[in-house]
Amino acid sequence: LQVVEEAIARHEGVSEVVRGLLERAAEGDPELAGVEGIVADLVTAPTDTARALEAALGPLSEALVVKDRATADRLLAVLRREGLERIRILSRSEIPARASEGGAALAWNELLRASSFDAKDGELLAALLGRFDLLPGDVSMNLCSPWGGRSLVSAEGEVMISPFESISRGRGEFLGLITRRNERERLKA
Repeated sequence: LQVVEEAIARHEGVSEVVRGLLERAAEGDPELAGVEGIVADLVTAPTDTARALEAALGPLSEALVVKDRATADRLLAVLRREGLERIRILSRSEIPARASEGGAALAWNELLRASSFDAKDGELLAALLGRFDLLPGDVSMNLCSPWGGRSLVSAEGEVMISPFESISRGRGEFLGLITRRNERERLKA
């Protein structure tokens, strides 16, 4: 349990640059004021959908969420000045308008319905996950084909972006932050 707790606290599995920026923001670096955290810290999911959620988010799970465009610009200046690697930054103030169409994505998207998050994060998560359909457990990915700009994700973490593009994160040993938090809860029980 202690090893899992430490891995979560250290954001193990997240890039060194993102971890360093999170630490600096937590310590009050004025250039990083407005950095809210990473996407994976905004959401939790039950064990049966955690891998699907992580797979659907993909590299965006470690994207830095910032308050607004000004924060993103300051962050980009820090990255350039310090010669740091590229990272993903999501500006909360610039969420695509279609993500908030009356909260519709929150109502029908199985991944979002199964997940827990603060109300303020619903619009951001809908923008990131709104195009994903969670396959029922008894349906095989190889019998399906996404349509209409939608993507499919299985509970095991397999993703089909389109009929010609698939990503398998499957049943391997990969544990993302969301899965690790579930493991922590299982060990506490």
